[in-house]
Amino acid sequence: ESLRELFRHPYELMYRGSFHDAKVHAARGDRFLLVNLQTSTGAGDFPSKMQNRDLWADELVKKVVEDSFVFFLLQTLNSDAHLDECAKLASFYKLEKDQLPAVLVLDPITGQLLAKRSGAMMPDEFMQFADEYMKSKPNALSLPKFVQKTPVFPAPVAAGGEQELAWGSAAAAAAVEQQPPAVSE
Repeated sequence: ESLRELFRHPYELMYRGSFHDAKVHAARGDRFLLVNLQTSTGAGDFPSKMQNRDLWADELVKKVVEDSFVFFLLQTLNSDAHLDECAKLASFYKLEKDQLPAVLVLDPITGQLLAKRSGAMMPDEFMQFADEYMKSKPNALSLPKFVQKTPVFPAPVAAGGEQELAWGSAAAAAAVEQQPPAVSE
């Protein structure tokens, strides 16, 4: 029983629900989604257990995860691969079974994979891996970039009768900025 407790899943950190629900919860809380995909079979079994014991049980890691992420852990099942949500996510994010355990950082709004790390991780490695995402929020990444449009006028006709190719050029934009604003009465 003590071995089971030593290698247990970090239930106190884990979001309980489906992957979709975890994404929605993370997006609403403006936190990144941290996904840990584990396996209970093959070569990845012991590294998955080590990650539970050494990484997720670390007090500093727990605090960082609680403060900055929504944590979602999935473990592969031995049967019914078509029902296995862990196998589906591993396939979607291009992870082979021998690359598990893996930790992924996802943008909860778009589902985009932002960072991926395969194999067991120690706390100091995790802190380096997660550093960028502890300092920012998903909304900052997902905000649309607004570009101010500048009017573009045709370039003046050169002395030889040919129009200069200045459409959309910086010179045309600068010329527009130098004109005084129109005053309406």
